[in-house]
Amino acid sequence: MARIALLAAVLAVGAPAQDFAAAGPYADTFRVMDIPGTTETMRNSRVYYPDSSGVFPGSAAPAPIAVFGHGWQMGIDRYYSYAAHLASWGYVCVLPTISNPMLDPEHDKRARLMADAARFVGT
Repeated sequence: MARIALLAAVLAVGAPAQDFAAAGPYADTFRVMDIPGTTETMRNSRVYYPDSSGVFPGSAAPAPIAVFGHGWQMGIDRYYSYAAHLASWGYVCVLPTISNPMLDPEHDKRARLMADAARFVGT
């Protein structure tokens, strides 16, 4: 019971709660680019990021990076709205287009390519 009271006290004194369901403080935009990977080039990938009149806003730094991977029979386009929403909160979101063999998916290859995509935008 004491732990619950302590948690309630910490939450009451902390920063005001933000409504992450609403759009964030930044406009968002994206670029379509080819991202080089260890085993393939991820062509026509999208990178969403916060935008302020065509410039990356300094107040969005350090801008955490999120990479979305699409699943079997589900295109990466299903994640565009999520990436745009996160970009409005200061995230850089990468949506790499990775080949997806239908009968024998290569999960380890996909994981490496997602890491490659994160490194590409992080540099």
